Amino acid sequence: ASAPINGNTLCAVSGFGVGGSNMHIVVEDAAAHAVKKRASEHDANATPIVVASGVDVRACAAALREKRATATTTATTTTGDVRVAVVDEGDAALARKLALLDASAPAQALRAAGVFVADASTAGRVAFCFPGQGAQYAGMASALATRFRDVKRTFAEVDDAYARIAGRALTPKFLDAHEDALADEDAHCAVFSVAVAVARLLASFGVRAECVVGQSAGEIAALVVADALSLEDGLRLLFERTRAVLSLHTADPGQMVSLRCGYDKAREL
Repeated sequence: ASAPINGNTLCAVSGFGVGGSNMHIVVEDAAAHAVKKRASEHDANATPIVVASGVDVRACAAALREKRATATTTATTTTGDVRVAVVDEGDAALARKLALLDASAPAQALRAAGVFVADASTAGRVAFCFPGQGAQYAGMASALATRFRDVKRTFAEVDDAYARIAGRALTPKFLDAHEDALADEDAHCAVFSVAVAVARLLASFGVRAECVVGQSAGEIAALVVADALSLEDGLRLLFERTRAVLSLHTADPGQMVSLRCGYDKAREL
């Protein structure tokens, strides 16, 4: 969000789809006095969330009953890795939710009722999400390349492959903090290379993703990390894709419009 303009705040929102199909929108808040009024009304009618911990969900239910008896917003037993959060909508609703905990109801039924359970002793699942162009900056990953041999080794592999593809090294273009801005032809491949290097570094420490996703160049990084493509094939695909996009010449490259109106009027326009 930006600083207020003419008393209102602007916010830019970006949505990223498969293959780099992106959607961007800029929205502006309503009048300041209206926002303040809604905020005060929300505070007055806020629905509390109560939390508890225990050795199991039944112990958490007992802790929540303790909370209700002592009129506190948190309640804990002395030990336990299970955490429970409940939307407190009144005595009757809370009683129904506690009954579900007492019965060790399935997680789906608990969530549907507004009861959320987590077990801190259970290892979480890991996913990696890789970025596209726009995340790059001069000197990115230089500290990692200096400190970690795995990163340095990946960048050497990148430069060998890029020399075959483009006839030049790639990593000096972004490792040097004093280097000029990356050329469009190299930017996607640079972001891709850092993403793969970081994923390999994390893997060397035992952090491996069960799921990988990415946006634009990040999609190709995800494919390489998942061993669906080799690093060189990923670089070649991005390099050729970028050159193809840069070679496009259209009579109408598209335009952007700013509409100072509500949703209904915007649809009409």
